Amino acid sequence: MHLPSYHCVVCVPEEETILHLFFDFPFSQACWVFLGIQWNLNLPPLDMILSSRAIFGSSIFREVIILAAWCIWCHQNCIIFDDKTVSFAPWYGCFSTELKLVTLTAKPGMKKLNNLLFCNGWNFNVKNILWQCNFYSFSITFLY
Repeated sequence: MHLPSYHCVVCVPEEETILHLFFDFPFSQACWVFLGIQWNLNLPPLDMILSSRAIFGSSIFREVIILAAWCIWCHQNCIIFDDKTVSFAPWYGCFSTELKLVTLTAKPGMKKLNNLLFCNGWNFNVKNILWQCNFYSFSITFLY
């Protein structure tokens, strides 16, 4: 199968790799900052994950990164195939919905996932996200 381009549809000069989609893409960076997850891209992938897990300091790290990455993937597909724009609101909606579904199957001791969306650490703070991420060539729409 011949593909016309391997470049990111949003960051045209960047080749779309797994690293770019989930970590270098400014939108992805905003999602990780919002969740309080810091990635050291200078480390090998396994060390990067272990380091981020230690900094995050919560037993639900695995669930959070899997759901966040899934929602980043889904949002990127909407941008490519459905001609949607980069927007934080659909990603957050996907993430919060999926996290609530995960809590339905959680052990009683893990039900704190449900409260995590509204705890002090995850208050929706647009200024914090914009300050910590270097956006270029597009703007992110916040619809709240």
